Amino acid sequence: MKRILSVMLILAMLLGVLPFAASAAKQVGDVNNDAAVNAKDVTILRRYIAEG
Repeated sequence: MKRILSVMLILAMLLGVLPFAASAAKQVGDVNNDAAVNAKDVTILRRYIAEG
Protein backbone atom coordinates (compact mmCIF):
# COMPACT_ATOMS: atom_id res chain seq x y z
CA MET A 1 0.00 0.00 0.00
CA LYS A 2 2.82 2.42 0.86
CA ARG A 3 4.56 1.62 -2.41
CA ILE A 4 1.42 2.44 -4.41
CA LEU A 5 0.95 5.69 -2.50
CA SER A 6 4.61 6.54 -2.99
CA VAL A 7 4.43 5.98 -6.74
CA MET A 8 1.21 7.97 -7.03
CA LEU A 9 2.67 10.92 -5.11
CA ILE A 10 5.85 10.91 -7.14
CA LEU A 11 3.96 10.81 -10.44
CA ALA A 12 1.62 13.58 -9.34
CA MET A 13 4.55 15.69 -8.23
CA LEU A 14 6.51 15.20 -11.44
CA LEU A 15 3.57 15.55 -13.82
CA GLY A 16 2.16 18.52 -11.96
CA VAL A 17 5.21 20.72 -12.43
CA LEU A 18 6.38 19.82 -15.94
CA PRO A 19 4.35 22.46 -17.79
CA PHE A 20 5.36 25.30 -15.48
CA ALA A 21 8.56 27.32 -15.35
CA ALA A 22 10.31 27.89 -12.03
CA SER A 23 9.11 30.97 -10.20
CA ALA A 24 10.08 32.94 -7.13
CA ALA A 25 7.06 31.56 -5.26
CA LYS A 26 7.13 28.17 -3.57
CA GLN A 27 6.89 25.53 -6.26
CA VAL A 28 4.59 22.53 -5.85
CA GLY A 29 6.71 19.42 -5.33
CA ASP A 30 9.80 21.34 -4.19
CA VAL A 31 10.22 19.44 -0.95
CA ASN A 32 13.62 20.86 0.01
CA ASN A 33 12.76 24.43 -1.11
CA ASP A 34 15.74 24.87 -3.46
CA ALA A 35 13.59 26.35 -6.28
CA ALA A 36 13.83 23.16 -8.37
CA VAL A 37 11.85 19.94 -8.48
CA ASN A 38 14.32 17.14 -9.07
CA ALA A 39 15.50 13.72 -7.90
CA LYS A 40 16.54 15.15 -4.52
CA ASP A 41 12.91 16.04 -3.79
CA VAL A 42 11.76 12.56 -4.80
CA THR A 43 14.38 10.97 -2.54
CA ILE A 44 13.35 13.08 0.46
CA LEU A 45 9.67 12.30 -0.15
CA ARG A 46 10.31 8.54 -0.48
CA ARG A 47 12.34 8.51 2.77
CA TYR A 48 9.56 10.39 4.55
CA ILE A 49 6.94 7.90 3.34
CA ALA A 50 9.14 4.91 4.20
CA GLU A 51 9.62 6.13 7.78
CA GLY A 52 5.86 6.48 7.93
